[in-house]
Amino acid sequence: MKKKELKAALDALKQIKLPKIEDKELKNAIIKDHFAMLGAYKKFEDDIQNCQTVHLEPYKEERAEVEALQQKLNSETEQEKKQAIINEIESHTDLIKAIGEFNEAVNKLAEEEVEITPLDHSKFMEAMDSQDFGLDVIESLFPMFNL
Repeated sequence: MKKKELKAALDALKQIKLPKIEDKELKNAIIKDHFAMLGAYKKFEDDIQNCQTVHLEPYKEERAEVEALQQKLNSETEQEKKQAIINEIESHTDLIKAIGEFNEAVNKLAEEEVEITPLDHSKFMEAMDSQDFGLDVIESLFPMFNL
């Protein structure tokens, strides 16, 4: 399972009513994976924060300036003035490069694999007869199955 899939899977797991699952092996596998995913997601969030500190913190004031320019651009109606604001935003090349490096670092982190014990699909589907949720939950949990 990739780190970028963790949040959706964790949210989906919240909808599963564990007391209704009679298969203890499946229940334990879900709980074990849930703990592993929680830890991995917390680390993922911390890593993103660290990337932000490394890549974007040095440009804090410049980012505020660019954000103000973007707001000004959104409210401007004259094309010539819009282009002048765009040119001014684009002149912040170091910031633009830093944002690109931040995005690249976060995307790389998001693609990292998280080790979990894959769930048995057929056992899971049997246990879900007593559950009440939609296909969106199954879609979010899909990376947890051993298919």
